[in-house]
Amino acid sequence: MGIGCRRFIVDDEGRLVRLRNTIFERLLRDPQHHTMPALAGQRVRMAEILVQLADRRPIQVVRRVYFVVGFDEAGRLDTTRFQNQQWALAESALDRVFAASSDDARVLDAASRFIAQGGRWRPSSELAQQIDDTALGRAQSSPHPGTR
Repeated sequence: MGIGCRRFIVDDEGRLVRLRNTIFERLLRDPQHHTMPALAGQRVRMAEILVQLADRRPIQVVRRVYFVVGFDEAGRLDTTRFQNQQWALAESALDRVFAASSDDARVLDAASRFIAQGGRWRPSSELAQQIDDTALGRAQSSPHPGTR
């Protein structure tokens, strides 16, 4: 048993394009040398699906994350925005855990929530099922767009 990660770019027509983990990690770690010219100047929806593996085959979805990433005019991933959104998501999750309830606290600092929300999206139930099916190997995705 193990856990595997499947990442997909979701285009405007709802087609799924598999993005290999190594490519995404290169885009994050070294955006100056690893680009996706086909996505230059765009904000794109992505789905990150964690699947439980048995004998290296996906058997069930254990976690779903839907987020938006931006690419500059040269096709470089906007890592600063992505990281800010990820930190804001973590902060908003931790706020719920550590927040002390107080009747006097009537003003909320919602900046992190707005930053986090700017990096998320929610698929329709049909699209979510298509993403799950593809992550589990029950459907095909398109080949990934070229990278440099």
